[in-house]
Amino acid sequence: MEIILTDRNYEYWIKGTKNYERFGVLDEMKFLDMFIPNILNNDKYILRGIQDVDNKYNDKVNILLCVENLSVKERRHYSHRNSYGMYGNKCIKIYLYNHISKIVKTDDYIAIPIIYLQISYYLRKYEIIKPVKLYYSDKHSLCLITSKNTDKNVLNSIRSIQNKGNVSNIMDVNKNIKSKSCYHSQELIDLFSGFKFVYVCENSLENGYITEKIFNVCFSRCIPIYYGPDDTSRYFNDKVYIDARKPDYMCKINRLLNDEKLYNECIEMNKINDSYNDENYVGQLSEWLH
Repeated sequence: MEIILTDRNYEYWIKGTKNYERFGVLDEMKFLDMFIPNILNNDKYILRGIQDVDNKYNDKVNILLCVENLSVKERRHYSHRNSYGMYGNKCIKIYLYNHISKIVKTDDYIAIPIIYLQISYYLRKYEIIKPVKLYYSDKHSLCLITSKNTDKNVLNSIRSIQNKGNVSNIMDVNKNIKSKSCYHSQELIDLFSGFKFVYVCENSLENGYITEKIFNVCFSRCIPIYYGPDDTSRYFNDKVYIDARKPDYMCKINRLLNDEKLYNECIEMNKINDSYNDENYVGQLSEWLH
């Protein structure tokens, strides 16, 4: 199997676009391990991104990878979607999409939810990716706020947490992570690990649209306060994260703050829902390819 990234994709994901390095993975092996299913056959593959519109790679199997929420129509800067729609490019055979929650399959293409790939990677790497120092009961800082979302509901939930005191904003403590990957770089994991909770928020709400944010917190051995989609509990054990969209989220925070044993039990629990079902995407993709 040979995977070739387009120049634009390589610049963004591996080399790191200037001033936007943190949005890439910055490690080719890690990137492929995270996003490319390991059951692809011996064909040559070209990995394209949402800004790639040139169909000059017809001698290879074309894969389109997009970690953004393409269902948000107001975002008009996605060149590939603007040119072909969601599935209109006949050159693309495999879509890896972050805004879908179920496999989409026709005779012409197959689309895999990226959340399935992320969970697979998380389960394989959880014992490997961890903070240099494992804090538990000696965490002195209550919460790190990572969101810059200006939605009224998000801001209200953040204010309620800030009223507890001892809360930091990532913009004030990000000196060591500015040019580091947002995909669980060691520096990011170490920063998060010093807090009991880390507040993370998706920039839009769509079933299945779960990004690296909540995984970063879990790798850090913290408890996520998560502002995410309605179906989060389909994937994650609802005992190990706090849903910031539910009215009782502050009660849950207080309960964990007042019960160190319960807090540590939550850290140690399996993060993925026991009933999580990935639709056997590996088998479905393998069957479709053959």
